[in-house]
Amino acid sequence: MERSRDRNESTTFTADGDTLAIQGEIDVAVVDEFSAAMIALLDANPGVPVRVDLRDVSFIDSSGLGVLVGANKRASESGSTIRIENVQDSPAKVFEITGLRTIFGLD
Repeated sequence: MERSRDRNESTTFTADGDTLAIQGEIDVAVVDEFSAAMIALLDANPGVPVRVDLRDVSFIDSSGLGVLVGANKRASESGSTIRIENVQDSPAKVFEITGLRTIFGLD
């Protein structure tokens, strides 16, 4: 899934097996696509730990965090887990400030 953004920027969501790799910014402009990608990933991997690779994510806002929290609950209910990987400095600060760093097991 790809969504065009202002200033010719784009955010992409690429699922490969049990991993969703995201490139760009996760904000209210792409939250619907992000949610759909997370649900599809979880549905395709029932009971399997899934990974969310944020290596190429420069920003995440509260709407993106909300998707992750909802997906985490959905994963838990189906006997799965979500592992967030490769979090860059700016998004890591958001996880820290909101207390979600511990919930998602970020080091």
